[in-house]
Amino acid sequence: VQKRGAGIEHWCPVLGSDLAELLPEGIDIMLNPAGGWPLRLLREGLVEPA
Repeated sequence: VQKRGAGIEHWCPVLGSDLAELLPEGIDIMLNPAGGWPLRLLREGLVEPA
């Protein structure tokens, strides 16, 4: 999204507790990818063990 220059009009608020349900399997989130301290949020870390 950042590289494509998507404006904030395409954003929507999401609770962290809902992320595991919303993200497809194999998709992670990059926080601050172009900044000095990028962070990768792994989807697997959000999913409760079965």
